[in-house]
Amino acid sequence: MAVPSAEDRVSQALAAWSAGDRVQALSVLDEAARAGADSARYHMLCGIVARQTGQLDVALAAYRRAIEREPELAEAWFNLANTCVLQGDLPAAVEAYEATLRLNPAAFQAWNALGSTLTALQAYARASQVLRHAVRIAPDFAESWNNLGRLCWQVGEVGEAIAAFRRAVALAPERAEFHSNLLTLLHYDPDCSGAQIAAEHRAWAERHAPAVATAVPARQSDPRRRLRIGYVSSNFRHDAAGVFIASALCHHDADAFEVYAYCEAPDADALTARMRAAVAHWTETWRLDDAGFARRVEEDAIDILIDLNGHTGRGRLRAFSRRLAPLQFTWLGYEGATGVPAMDALIADANVAPVSGDLHGMEGVIRLPYSFQCWTPPDAAPTPAPRSSREPVFGCFNKPAKLNLGVLASWASILLRVPDARLVLKSAAYADPMARERVLAILTQHGVAAPRIEFRGASSYAEMMRQYADIDVALDPFPFSGGATSCDALWMGVPVVTLRGERFSANHTVSHLAAAGFPEWIADSQEAYARIASRLVTDREMLAMLRLSMRGVVAEAPLCNGRLFTRHLEIRLRTAWQAWCAEAQR
Repeated sequence: MAVPSAEDRVSQALAAWSAGDRVQALSVLDEAARAGADSARYHMLCGIVARQTGQLDVALAAYRRAIEREPELAEAWFNLANTCVLQGDLPAAVEAYEATLRLNPAAFQAWNALGSTLTALQAYARASQVLRHAVRIAPDFAESWNNLGRLCWQVGEVGEAIAAFRRAVALAPERAEFHSNLLTLLHYDPDCSGAQIAAEHRAWAERHAPAVATAVPARQSDPRRRLRIGYVSSNFRHDAAGVFIASALCHHDADAFEVYAYCEAPDADALTARMRAAVAHWTETWRLDDAGFARRVEEDAIDILIDLNGHTGRGRLRAFSRRLAPLQFTWLGYEGATGVPAMDALIADANVAPVSGDLHGMEGVIRLPYSFQCWTPPDAAPTPAPRSSREPVFGCFNKPAKLNLGVLASWASILLRVPDARLVLKSAAYADPMARERVLAILTQHGVAAPRIEFRGASSYAEMMRQYADIDVALDPFPFSGGATSCDALWMGVPVVTLRGERFSANHTVSHLAAAGFPEWIADSQEAYARIASRLVTDREMLAMLRLSMRGVVAEAPLCNGRLFTRHLEIRLRTAWQAWCAEAQR
């Protein structure tokens, strides 16, 4: 019998790998290496193996050797591009995807990946062209529709984003993350009712996290004992959620509560270090699948498990559906209830979830006093500086997706009331003309001259805070209001005007202003919103006084009082535990 050649062994290894037999594939690949294999296919398979085992540098080198031996091998270029994405070298990935498509223009997966990478690079106009081509040539590939939805979301085309996500869900109903993207976008849509939002959440739960007859984990039903509290989040860092999470993690009573943090992302910074040092147990769970995550929580015997992601990225709602703790709550990272039957309650307050309101049959509600969030001010922020210009300036540093037709029409009416005022809009998305043109077109249609609108792109957090020195009054969007952005403005001495709404997402800033001590900037109608904003921006003495005094007021208010906030949170958690114990002892 003839001895298999090196290339024969490469073919065998590739077949074994494709069949999922990794042990056999690696064994035969090793034989091919000893036989002197040096073909493009051999090096490409070495790259695939290296990438799957986390050796990204080895994989890149292998793919490049494959390309050196066969420059026309489109698959090697595609694998090279995918590995560049994993390493964070997005410009190199774009070059490799483009090379793939020059060799194989019908490679719809490469079109999709190129569009996704361009979106990450904020090259939105180009990404739009690429992703629209991707869905034209492969209209049944759900991934492209999802990425098109993400692109439209980032540039503010919410209606088109919702349509794209619906298409992705229809094509791949098993992909929970596509459906979660749709749920999140519905909160941005002013035309979507609370009942419609709730119905879509229930549909997600029925498909991905249905109610199951799972026994409640056994725990000692002692209402007074030290409780094990587990927090689950991908935002244990300085971001829009992390600046609120930190207040609770850093101020728990360690004698009464043993805190476990389950970290769902590898990203870390100084705030991560502060939170990690404050808790009794910190576990990196982002590498675990849901089954592994569930085992870890069960081993820790958690009494109360708190979800901090909801339907945002890297959430664990499907794991929560297994009932991992006697009590399970959702809090802070999402725009309200999740719809998951195993989630016992949403932690909120009377502004974001009024007692008279309706969650449409989803979770119960635990209401905190003051606010459902407590903000952690930045360690270093510039001192608020008096405005040197006499020209009135409104500002909004929120993402374009929050600036719907109604918001922009309202802002246009305010600018027409104050004819010498300007509007500064800041977001990373505005670096690309696609995001700017939509907003500018709507405002000019309502009679606002283009020179009165200034767009600013991305900057560091410190630089963003410094740019509040150019703003007199911050305008809060609706029905999806600002969160951390509103707190940033208040910290820099800039008043924020907001419109009370009917849904959770509409009332973030309402809650923050009430907890900061400035309820007079909360409007109950669009007319009142315009009136408050117009009056504030023209009251130079008031603005000057606020600029110099507001930080001190905010620092002493419940909005920033982590100890006060956490004591009230602990009271609610203890009360819920006592109720569970009473029920368990019956």
